[in-house]
Order: sequence, then C-alpha cells, then structure tokens
Amino acid sequence: MKKLLFSVCALILASGWLWGQASPGSFSVVQTDTTEFPTLRVTIQMNQSVQPIETDFRVLDESKDTLQFSLSSVGGEEEASSGRVVFFLIDASGYTEGLPLENFKKAVNESIDELILENDVINVGYFNRPQEDASVLRMLSYEFTRNLPQIKDRVRNKITTALEDSLGGQSIAFKAIKEALDFIGRSPDKGRRLLIVISGAPDNTNTAFTTDDLIDLAERNEVLINTINFKINNAFSPDIYARLSLNTQGQSTNARTSTDIKNAIGDIMESRAESETPGVQQYLLTFITRAPADGNLHQYTLLYRDEPPVVINYPAPGVAPSGGGNFFANYWWLIFIVGGLVLGLAYYYYNEMQIRRQEEDEAEAELMAQQEEEKRRIQQQASQQVESLREQNIRLQEQLRFKEQELARKIEEVPTVVPSQKIDPKNTIIGSGGGAPVLKVVAGSF
Repeated sequence: MKKLLFSVCALILASGWLWGQASPGSFSVVQTDTTEFPTLRVTIQMNQSVQPIETDFRVLDESKDTLQFSLSSVGGEEEASSGRVVFFLIDASGYTEGLPLENFKKAVNESIDELILENDVINVGYFNRPQEDASVLRMLSYEFTRNLPQIKDRVRNKITTALEDSLGGQSIAFKAIKEALDFIGRSPDKGRRLLIVISGAPDNTNTAFTTDDLIDLAERNEVLINTINFKINNAFSPDIYARLSLNTQGQSTNARTSTDIKNAIGDIMESRAESETPGVQQYLLTFITRAPADGNLHQYTLLYRDEPPVVINYPAPGVAPSGGGNFFANYWWLIFIVGGLVLGLAYYYYNEMQIRRQEEDEAEAELMAQQEEEKRRIQQQASQQVESLREQNIRLQEQLRFKEQELARKIEEVPTVVPSQKIDPKNTIIGSGGGAPVLKVVAGSF
C-alpha cells in the first residue's frame, strides 16, 4: 500500500511539473536561459525531421502580448549552412575491367549531375595497383572541389584498370578505404562526411587492416562508410563490407547494374544524418520579455502551428519583494500540484474504503449462503431419516400382520377333542346271559 501511495504521489508531481515545462506535441522546451535577462534564450527540441521556420512559431508574454523573436539552429550558422563532404571510391582492380568498371563510372557521373547540391563538395578516388610509394589510392583532385565538370571528365578518362590487383597477397580495397578515410579526416571542409565505396566487394582475409581498424578510424574522423557491392566473381564478400557500413551509420547495398548503383547512391545522398537521438533537432528561440527582474516566477507561452499552446515558467533574476502579495500568481503551479495531490489521496482512500466495504459485503453474503446451504443439508438429512423410519415401521407392521394371520391359520387346523364321561360303578349293570357280558350304565345318583 505504501508503494502504491508513493507511486501515486510521484506521478501527480511529475505530471504537474511536466505540464508547466514541456510540450507533448512536435517540440519540447529543453532550457530557458535568463543570464542576459530580460533577453531570454530558449532551447527547444523538435521531435520531427521537418526543419521549422520562424513563421511556424509565436511567442506570448505573460500579459499575452506578442513578442518579437529570432530562430536559429543550435550549432551556429556555419553548421546549419554547411553541406556534405562526399568521397567516391571506385574499384578499378583487374577483375573489374570492362563492363563492371564502366557501370561504376557511369553511375557516379549521373549521380554527380543529379544529387550534388550547392553546398556540397566532392572528390573521386580509385584503386587498381600499388604506386611507387606503396599507396594504392589514386585521387582525381588534391582536395574536395565544386568543379563538377572537371571531376566528371576525369572519371570518364582517367580511371582505368590494371592487372595487378593485389598487394603482397593482401586486399587493396581495405588499404584504399583506409587511405580515403585519412584523406577525409585531414580535410578542413565542414559538413556531413560520406565515403561511398563502389567495388566488387573482394574478400579481405589476408588484409593488413581489419574491419574494426577501419570502423575506429571512421568514427574518429566522423565519416559514414557506405558500400555498394557489385558481384563480379567468387571472391564476392558483401557481408564484410556491410559490417563496415552498419557500424558507421552508413548504408550497404548489393547491385547488379549501373541503375542499381545509381539508385543506391541516391538513397545514400538523400538519407539524413543521424543525431544522438534519431529524428530530434535543437533550435534556439531568442526574445526580450517585459517581465520585471523581481526574483519571482514568470511565464511565457509558445505556439507552434496549430498545436495547443505551451506555457513555460521561469524564475526572473533579482530579489523578490517581501509581503508575499503576489503569492498566488507566483506559485499557482505549486498550488495546483498540492491540490491535485490532496484530491488524489482523497480519491485513493475513498476507493480503498469502497473496495474494503465491497469485500466485506461479499464475505458476509458468502457466509450466509454457506449457512443456508448447511441448514438445507441438515433438513434434508432429517427428512431422509424420518422417511426411512416410516418405511421400517410399515415393514414391521406388515410382518406382524403376516405372523398373526399365520398363527390364526394354524389354530384353525388343530382338531377338537371331546372329553370322555366318568363311569360310576354303582350305576353299572353287567348283563348276563348268553354271549359276552354287557356293561350297562344307569344314570342316577349313588
């Protein structure tokens, strides 16, 4: 219960603070800088990839008066106006001779025509065999340039293949990538750095440089390695090159035609740089407030397009006047939080009481139901016992009746015995004569 109460309190406090400090919409306020008061420098963070313009915003003082302001990208005008630093690295080793190399050159020149913007600078390098100084990277310009016609002409005429496509059994491709990363790292040109490697993706089993070495170098020089892999023979190992791209925030594509290569370059050039928080950009709003430097809390309102207004509170520098006459105006947000906390606690306790009462009612109803069920069970058992005794009594009565009938029948079957008469000798006359004597008894008294 204590944990739940603590969670409710924390949620209410956090909600109240965020309600007055940030926006749930397309932007949020990161910081309000009052060091140059009455000039306020407000850092806002856009939660979308679309770049805002000044007409998207309105700034209102606490008196709801519209204020003039300026909008700039965090990082300065130089960074905002800089373009891309693009380096094309073309595989011209022996096994790309013929159609593969022509596809590479055609795709690069068409991409230069269509995708290079006004603020971009480019350079093109290629590798075919080691040079006298053991380097393998050959560049068409000693520095990044905006001279696009010259670069295109050199791509057509200077990039050729050579039969020697190895360096002591080691991969020329990885050594060329390493030298290209070094060149880009030394360049003073500002902007998003892109290395676009167009190759047959040869195996780097015997290379002097590992993928981790190249990834570390790319991260130090802030270069995104993009790889376009064109299968020419069985030495095709695109997974190795894909790992380079994946770990440097670049892209990796397998291609079969010059159109595939051109489309892959287009995807690379059109992709946006990833910041620490993808899709998030920061800008600076600067304006002069009319609030006094009295040490109290003041506020301003930001409106962005058709989204709801965002009210921001900030402490003005200075010493607050004594007396506290403006307490409500300065601490209304705190009163709102405390009031919300009290209401939240009241609701919590009321809800707890309701739940407890409901549980007690349910327990009482369940107990009564159990008692009623027990009563019905006892009554049913008693009824069953009475019925059983009644049936036993009926059976006993039938047995008794049967016994009586049987006894009466036996009595009727017993014969009747006539008792014999007593002979009185005085009244007995014995007849004589012929034949046997006859005894005659004469009734009378003796």
